[in-house]
Amino acid sequence: MRLISISVALFLFAFHLPAQDRKLTYNVVRNGKVIGTLDFVESISNNSIHFNLNSEVKTRFVFTFTVKAKEESIYKDGILIYSSVYRNFNGKVKIDKQTRFEGGVYQVSNKGEATQMKIDPIHYNFHGLYLFEPKQLSLVYSDNFGKYMTIVKMPDNKYKVNLPDGNYNYYYYKDGICQKVEMFTSLYTAQLVLKK
Repeated sequence: MRLISISVALFLFAFHLPAQDRKLTYNVVRNGKVIGTLDFVESISNNSIHFNLNSEVKTRFVFTFTVKAKEESIYKDGILIYSSVYRNFNGKVKIDKQTRFEGGVYQVSNKGEATQMKIDPIHYNFHGLYLFEPKQLSLVYSDNFGKYMTIVKMPDNKYKVNLPDGNYNYYYYKDGICQKVEMFTSLYTAQLVLKK
């Protein structure tokens, strides 16, 4: 099954290369109120695809908090060669993680601590979920958790991804583009809604 997923992901990336650079902007919504935005940018040059994600959320949940997030992925010839995940909560860094593909293995640096992951080359991570409906895929790699997550196909172009911390997300698609993400955690629920 994993080989099928990888083959389909390579197919998606290979045929997507000639496309123009794209930007998607989502409103972050909680309890019917917009509490922030998320910008997702895809840039293409030669045989590389570069994804950038930036978001800022400010809301009150017992107390006021501000969360800033930055993520990046770089694919070359269909293989993830670099990714980073950064989270800042009320001015304090919570996550600062980089993953690099070097010498056939992934080197992971998390707040300065280095580890190695011996897994097959990654062809599809969470950033791909914004631009490619995972019709034939069963796995997606999480740079944050450092492992693959199962994609569960549901009716009406809807997909569920269960996260290892017990939280889960639903992804909704139209014309191959993610229109909405519903995020369910033990503390709150929120949505990402694509701005038209």
